[in-house]
Amino acid sequence: MPLDPENGPDVDALVDRGCALADLGDHERAVELLGRAAADGDPVALRHLGSCLGVLGRWAEAAVAYRRAADAGQDDAWLDLARALLRLGCWSEAETAARTAVDRGEPGGWAALSVALQGQDRAGEVERTFRVA
Repeated sequence: MPLDPENGPDVDALVDRGCALADLGDHERAVELLGRAAADGDPVALRHLGSCLGVLGRWAEAAVAYRRAADAGQDDAWLDLARALLRLGCWSEAETAARTAVDRGEPGGWAALSVALQGQDRAGEVERTFRVA
C-alpha cells in the first residue's frame, strides 16, 4: 500500500483494494482497509465501508458510515442510510433519509419511505405517498 508520510495512505488505493476484497467475499478485511480510507471523511470510502458493514450485519455502524457519506455529498448514500435504519427499526429516521433520497432523485426511496411509514403505523400516508409517486 503506497504511503506518503506527509499525506497518509493513498485513499484511492485503499478503496480499490477494499472493494476488491469485498468482491472476493472478504468483508472483514475490506472493512479494515475502507475504514482507513474513510478516516478523514472520504465520501466514496464511507459509502463502500457502509456497504461492507451491512453485509456483515453491523447495521448501526453501517448507518453511521452512510450518514457521514451522505453528509459529505454522496447523494446515493441517502437510500443506503434509509435501508440501514429500517434494519435497525429506526422508522422516523429512516423516513427522513428516504424522503431525502426521493428529493435527490432516487426512485428506490419511495419503497424505503413506504416501509418507514408502515413501521410507524401510518398506512394511510403510505397510500397517499404512492399516489404522488
